[in-house]
Amino acid sequence: MIRTAAEIVFWIAVAIPLLVVVGNPLCIYVATLLQRHRPSPEAAVGQPLPSLSLIVVAYRPGPLLKAKLANVLQLNYPAPLVEVVYASDGEDAAAMAECRAWAEQARAAGMAVQCLETAVRGGKIAAINEAVARAHGDVLVFSDVDARLEAGALQHLARRFADPALGGVGGRRVVAGAHTRTGAVQAMYWRLDAWLKTQESRLGAVTSNDGKLYAMRRAVFVPIPDAVTDDLYNCLTVLRRGFRFEYEPAAVAAAPTPSRDDAHEITRRRRIVCRGLHGLWRSRELFNPVAFGWLSVRLFINKLLRRMLPVALMGLLCSSLLLSFSSGMYLAVLLLQMCCYGVAVLHPLLHTVAKAPRRLVKLSSTAWYVCLGMYGTWLGTLDFVRGKRVAMWMPMKAP
Repeated sequence: MIRTAAEIVFWIAVAIPLLVVVGNPLCIYVATLLQRHRPSPEAAVGQPLPSLSLIVVAYRPGPLLKAKLANVLQLNYPAPLVEVVYASDGEDAAAMAECRAWAEQARAAGMAVQCLETAVRGGKIAAINEAVARAHGDVLVFSDVDARLEAGALQHLARRFADPALGGVGGRRVVAGAHTRTGAVQAMYWRLDAWLKTQESRLGAVTSNDGKLYAMRRAVFVPIPDAVTDDLYNCLTVLRRGFRFEYEPAAVAAAPTPSRDDAHEITRRRRIVCRGLHGLWRSRELFNPVAFGWLSVRLFINKLLRRMLPVALMGLLCSSLLLSFSSGMYLAVLLLQMCCYGVAVLHPLLHTVAKAPRRLVKLSSTAWYVCLGMYGTWLGTLDFVRGKRVAMWMPMKAP
């Protein structure tokens, strides 16, 4: 009886990672080869461009704000069609002074500028909702304060809205200055993420979104509820309302590594997972395959089954340990896991060794980063199950 239960757990625990890591990307890639839909074409050069409201929300951004505003003036988009809405989450005299001083220069170039400040800190989502309520552009462009946009980024996003069936489009994050111990691994993760989004976009809808840079029609936007991830929720809103949300790799936003250190990665992952699950719960109609077809299946795998990976890995370790005395196959799987975790544990030590083998360092960094992510995911999932709501956001942005 115990062995049968352990075998069931074992094979389920094997199936979940394989489906998430291998099966889902492979099926998406094969589907792109078979389907007829292609990403929305950009509007022909010379056709009218939509008016944009660039929404930037920050909490005590420090020198990042000056660099962000300077970056806006370097973007290749007709200034009279751009409105910049900066919203400070809570009082910040220095940021307001910086914004108002920059606004004079921007207005001289033909841009409209709004500098908003809330008297009481209400969190990022409250500031976003306030900024959108004040915005006038036909298309809302959201970008984090630490993201540096390439000159043509807004052009590439805006031209996609020539397709009336498109409700939103996401840009591509590139990691700049990957100087942390896991920086190279994080950069690799975002390259893989970009590849997957490119394939999903060919099917008409991505199942994830990045807040560094994305755009959506203002008419499609609905106020974001508290304690969700705003970028994912906006993407899901577009899909719920019957529009497509696609990916534009030519719209590039460069940003530092998301995680500054190991503790930050765990905290960050925990917050994102908890808030993401709350957003998915509020958008649960998208999991109806009768109404949304293949999108529902992809969303289930990428956003729900992925959150189950820590449970699957724990189940795999425990079941293979119990079964290792009865079969060489289970023993081999157990030893393989122990090797992987052992390589991960070497990570802190290898970074103190001057002449450590480069390949071993890279492999160890990857294993360590995965373990950190799994731990943060586990904590975030527990927070969601317990009903915890993370409304406030404490960003750790590097200048």
